[in-house]
Amino acid sequence: MLTEDGKAMLARSVREYLRMHPGKKAEAKKKAVRHFMDYREAFGGGKASDALVKEVERYIDRVMAA
Repeated sequence: MLTEDGKAMLARSVREYLRMHPGKKAEAKKKAVRHFMDYREAFGGGKASDALVKEVERYIDRVMAA
């Protein structure tokens, strides 16, 4: 399950990337997912399940649509 802290980190990551690279939504999504997974693994969260990855991708899509 995606926490509020995780959501905030993803939203910030996507918005910052899009601010520096307008129009590159696919690249922003890939980088945000990679950033989240790296952060999760680095701080003891372990590997993410497929369900979590899908939840992260859906949340990123909502952030970019807003």
